[in-house]
Amino acid sequence: MDIAQEFLQTFNRLESYLNQLVEGDGHYPFYTLIDKVKSRQIFIARHESFLKYMANIRNLIVHDEYYPKRIVLTPDASIVDKFKSITQQIISAPKAIDIASKDLKVYGLNTLLIDVLQYIKERDYSQIIIQKDDGQYGLLTRKTISRWVERNIHDGTVNLKNIKLTQVVSLEKKQETAYIATQKNIYEVASLFADQQKRIQAIIVTQDGQASSQPMGLISFWDVSRAIVGEG
Repeated sequence: MDIAQEFLQTFNRLESYLNQLVEGDGHYPFYTLIDKVKSRQIFIARHESFLKYMANIRNLIVHDEYYPKRIVLTPDASIVDKFKSITQQIISAPKAIDIASKDLKVYGLNTLLIDVLQYIKERDYSQIIIQKDDGQYGLLTRKTISRWVERNIHDGTVNLKNIKLTQVVSLEKKQETAYIATQKNIYEVASLFADQQKRIQAIIVTQDGQASSQPMGLISFWDVSRAIVGEG
């Protein structure tokens, strides 16, 4: 296979994958595909200019009136190697469930706070998963527990006796929790953490990415950071 054919094969492979990510009907132009996914695929956003440049090269080749008998342009081998590497990283990126912590314990709102504090201390966790009265799942973070403690200090002490999670979770900020489907990739996970407006503390992984579905994993910022460093 010559360099031009290798380039076109790589382009077609990536274009097909991006169409799957969009999950829409029909076939979108490559530029449109990039624009549709870049907001939730941080790695693609980082390489947007290069990928669109690859689309321009591809168009010059395949829109030539004598194609495929004549290849009007052959990309430099180093460019094709870079394109192949980026494409492979996009297509083969680990899924959300692959990098998630799966040692999960879900607490109901009637659980005593002191029991949760003991569990967090033993595991050195920053948050736990809770199930709310409406059946949806969410997080209770150390930060929220600290908020509750600050508001309930009296004469230098805090009375934890008979305090249940239902008395604490009202202080949890909803926007600090996100949900993602098991088969979404790590770049979509990273994009959620990169949203400065939401300031996500952790991401709950479910089969379909819905808050009412059974948690299958939990991803912290450090989980995705380690995974991306490993990819690099």
